[in-house]
Amino acid sequence: MEALPNNWTDIKPDIVYLSTSGLLVSFSEEQIKLGIRYDQNGKHLKAIEKGQVLPRGNIGLVTSQEEG
Repeated sequence: MEALPNNWTDIKPDIVYLSTSGLLVSFSEEQIKLGIRYDQNGKHLKAIEKGQVLPRGNIGLVTSQEEG
């Protein structure tokens, strides 16, 4: 399992990443494009890394089906 990168350009679609908070996350190609366009400073990625973004109630983020 790969660690969650610090910037959107290093993220690959459909790869499951592990955040330091233990959250498993994966992004589609469209989500990555949006991240590059609207999150240039990586604030959303940092929030995901810290576990501050909940998997429910956030469009595009879903709970991983993999056990970790």
